[in-house]
Amino acid sequence: MPDTTKCMGLTLALKTRLPSLTIKCNSMANIDADVNLAAVEQADIIITADITPDQSLAELGGMDDIKHRGDRSTKEQQISQQLSMLAAAQDLGKKTLFISLRTPYNSRLFAPYADAI
Repeated sequence: MPDTTKCMGLTLALKTRLPSLTIKCNSMANIDADVNLAAVEQADIIITADITPDQSLAELGGMDDIKHRGDRSTKEQQISQQLSMLAAAQDLGKKTLFISLRTPYNSRLFAPYADAI
């Protein structure tokens, strides 16, 4: 997911409907791509999402976060990590889902790697 709050939101929604699910949610904001690829092997389904255009500081938690803005992955880094993760999932025969959380413009990048959008 694009960040921890989106992970928490999706996890809550899924657990509300399917309480027996085991969910591991990774933020793409600052996580190492190798960690995500290692998790792919253990997953039954990979769900990834994109927010385009980028979130504003207010959406990220307010001006207090401005000093940490530089610690976040760039949009290009996030997309590269997501595409690598989805390609690895396909290679392992895992089901994949892409969610566009704002505008669908980047969906075309993910379409070749996603079983559903």
